[in-house]
Amino acid sequence: MSQLIKEWRERLRLPDPYDHFHPNQYPLDLQGWGSHHPIFEKLITTTEPKVIIEVGTWKGASALHMASLLREKSLDSIIICVDTWLGGIEHLMRTDDFSREQFTKSLQNGYPTLYFQFLANVSHLELQDYIIPIPNTSTIASKYLAAFDVQSDLIYIDAGYDEESVFQDISHYWKLLKPNGIIFGDDWDPGWYGVICAVNQFSKEQSIPFKHFQGKWLMHKPPSLGSKTFDNIENRLTELELRISDIELYLMSQQSRSQDE
Repeated sequence: MSQLIKEWRERLRLPDPYDHFHPNQYPLDLQGWGSHHPIFEKLITTTEPKVIIEVGTWKGASALHMASLLREKSLDSIIICVDTWLGGIEHLMRTDDFSREQFTKSLQNGYPTLYFQFLANVSHLELQDYIIPIPNTSTIASKYLAAFDVQSDLIYIDAGYDEESVFQDISHYWKLLKPNGIIFGDDWDPGWYGVICAVNQFSKEQSIPFKHFQGKWLMHKPPSLGSKTFDNIENRLTELELRISDIELYLMSQQSRSQDE
C-alpha cells in the first residue's frame, strides 16, 4: 500500500476495501462506455491532478484508464470513485438494452454485485494504490467529502442521465472543484437529452461557459478572485444599495406628496 493512499484513507476514515477481498471470484470485465476517450489523457497531462473524483463508476473502466495514466506518468495522485453500484433507472426499466443485460447478470439473489466486480477489476490491474471507492449516493458522498474539506483538480460526472440528477451532481461537485479545476462529463448526445439540458442550465445560472466534443462536455472553474477584488465588489454593492435606497425614499416622498394633493 502506498503512503499516499494510506494517508487519504485515514483522512477520510475509510477502511481498505481490498483487504481480504478475493478478486479471482470475478474475472476481469472492463465493459463500459467511452472509457478510453482522448480527453482523459489530455486533461491528466495538462493538469497533473493530485485528486480526481469520478461520480458514476459502473465497473470502473474509465477510472482504471485514468489510474493507468497516472501510473504511466508517475503522478502521485488518487482517484475517488463515487457510486452506489446498484444501477440506475435506465438499467431497471429497459428490457432490450445491452446495459440492462449487463446489470441483470450482476444480480445475486436479486442484489447487484457490480461493486465486487469493480473491486476485482482494480485488483486484477493492480491499481489499488490509486483508487478509493465511496459506495453511496452522489449527494451523500459530496457532503461527506465536503466535511473533510476535499478539493479536487478534476471531476468526472457520469452517473445519472435525467436532467435533475445530472444538474444536482454538477452543482454539488462544483463546490468540491478547486479554482482552475475542470469538471467534465459523458453522454453529450441527443439520446441523453437530460444531460445536455442540465449542462446548459448550470452554465446559464453560473455564467460559466462550456465546451462539448465527441460526446463529452467540459467546464473550467475560474481562478479565485483576490481579496482586493472582493473589497472592490463589496464597495460597489454598498454604493448601489445606497443609491437604490435613495431612489426608494424619493419615490415614497413623491407618492406621499401626490396623496396629500
